[in-house]
Amino acid sequence: MILNSMHRYQPRLHVVVVDRSRDSQRYAHRNFCTFTFPETRFIAVTAYQNHR
Repeated sequence: MILNSMHRYQPRLHVVVVDRSRDSQRYAHRNFCTFTFPETRFIAVTAYQNHR
């Protein structure tokens, strides 16, 4: 995973149902669900310095 420094990110979880039937492609847009968790937002940094 490559991140850019000083950019905001929010991870997402994609759950995909695998359907091996013939017309699975026709209904592919219904076979997934995306979850976001606002508490996981973060800003990427190049270096973190803690003077303690």
